[in-house]
Amino acid sequence: GVQPGAAVLVHHGLTGGHLVVSADGRVRGVLGWSDAVLGDPAEDIAGLALSVGSPAAVRAATLAGYGARPCLRGLWLARCDAVIHLAEALDGHGGGPPPATVPLLRTRLRRAWEPILLERVTELRDDGRDDTA
Repeated sequence: GVQPGAAVLVHHGLTGGHLVVSADGRVRGVLGWSDAVLGDPAEDIAGLALSVGSPAAVRAATLAGYGARPCLRGLWLARCDAVIHLAEALDGHGGGPPPATVPLLRTRLRRAWEPILLERVTELRDDGRDDTA
């Protein structure tokens, strides 16, 4: 499993265009690792949540060895980003028709806010640990 606090290789630009997804919605592969960096796995979990939905993102992250904390950090990152990007698009159209990106941004918002069981059953301790294993 992944060790708490360890630097991990993250894609650093994970979007739907970099994913290989099976017909049943499971992530089967990730393409385009040329810009990969050492960083926080929550960044990639957020990209997964926006692309394939929160349940699939948590399932993929769990299979990769991540625990509750990085999964929840990734989901909150995805949710905040989705709200901010949609609000910016809606605010910036100046009263005219909304930009063409709005339907995609609404889809990403919906995917990020899909409920997951982890949020309902996990009680996170405030002990400074990063339960990544």
